[in-house]
Amino acid sequence: MHPGTLGVGVDENTCAIVEDDRHIKVCGKNAITIVDGKDMVSTNVAEVEGSRPVAVSGLKIHVLTEGCAFDMKTRGAKIPGVRLE
Repeated sequence: MHPGTLGVGVDENTCAIVEDDRHIKVCGKNAITIVDGKDMVSTNVAEVEGSRPVAVSGLKIHVLTEGCAFDMKTRGAKIPGVRLE
């Protein structure tokens, strides 16, 4: 319903440290998941009632582990290591 808002899920034994109201750093054993609906193409969320599942197309998902970071302004992830092209 609010595609400009980022969703952040944090796994057990993991934390998302927010710095300067912009950068998220990941620490811990597991991962954080960031859901970005900014470029969402379509959804039926307005028609869904109760606890029925919602259909969504065009979401961007980031799964980040220890040492990774996310810039909330640019909406980009930084993953240390080899970059895939």
